[in-house]
This record gives sequence, structure tokens and C-alpha cells, in this order.
Amino acid sequence: MLPEPLRGYSSYREWLEAEEEFKGRVVFARLLPKAPPRPAPYEGAFAGVLRALGLTPYLHQQRALKRVEAGANVVLAYPTAAGKSLVYQAPVLQAALEGATSLLLFPTKALAHDQLRRLRAMAQVLGVEGVFPYDGDTPSATRRQARERGLVLLSNPTCSTTASCPATRTGPPSSPGSATWCWTSSTPTGGCSAPTWP
Repeated sequence: MLPEPLRGYSSYREWLEAEEEFKGRVVFARLLPKAPPRPAPYEGAFAGVLRALGLTPYLHQQRALKRVEAGANVVLAYPTAAGKSLVYQAPVLQAALEGATSLLLFPTKALAHDQLRRLRAMAQVLGVEGVFPYDGDTPSATRRQARERGLVLLSNPTCSTTASCPATRTGPPSSPGSATWCWTSSTPTGGCSAPTWP
């Protein structure tokens, strides 16, 4: 079903081609049939986390997890509620179980805090402590806890740089494990440099 502004057109292509700017510029279009998501068996490095959480990945998640497991960078371009978050949550939780620290960057504090609730619930099932927000609104006592025992930190690009967030001037959390960096959402306005710690 097309959104309200496109009513009166039979397809997105028809709507696009009605615009002078796009007339004659669409060279190929095909409507794919609806296909329900298919669960896919996964026995890789993150299978224990998924089993403990009672989750079975779908095919697109399984393929992405295999790529992450192989050390590849992964970009998922799926609509809302398609299960993109699980592809970073499972590896980050596995890393936390192994004592490694992960820094997750979100474009907004609201999105970070939404994911924080879900990650804390998942971490609790696994017996993992140390999931913290780390932004400009984080109280100093919580920032201190995050630096001392944080395993999963949720922040934003602005706060993850030393110039913008005084809390980070004392450095990242101390952890025996290596860091996992995860930029969880890209925006058209982007333009942020990679975070650095002093």
C-alpha cells in the first residue's frame, strides 16, 4: 500500500516518472513478490548468546552474523523492525561475556537510550553487568562506574570525542579485553570523525 501522498498512482515508479525531474530516468523497475522471513540455523561464534536469549536468526541476520564472525565490516540496509540490531547485539554481548569492552555509537541520545533498555534486558538474561550510557547527560557517578566496569557503552559521536564530552577526558573504560567499535546508524548529515581517546 502506498503512503497517503502517493495515492492516485499505481506504483512508486509511476509517481517518480510523473515528476519532471525523473521523467524517463527510471531504466529498470521490478516489483518483488512478498516473501515471509525465513528462520535460518546458525551455529557460529554467537550461537550460545542467541540460544540463551531464545532467539533464532532469520536468513539475513544469519548471513550478516557469519560475515561479522569472519571479521568483515557489515552494513545492513533494511526497514525498521527488520532485526538489524541483533546483528550487533549478539557479538557485543559475546564480547562482554569474554570481558571485552564495546563502544556503540548512535546518532542521537534518544536512540541510544532506546537500545540501552533492550541491551540491559538481554545482558541480564546472560548474567552480564556493565551496560552503561555514556553521554553528556550521564551523571558523574554513572560515568565513573562506566569507566571502571563498563563492558558495553552506548554513546553518540559528539560525546565520544574528548573535545565535546568532559567525561571522556579520563579515557575509556579499563578492560582486559579489546575494544569493539560499532557505528549503529548512519545519517545523511553524517560528517563525524572516528572517535578517539586521549
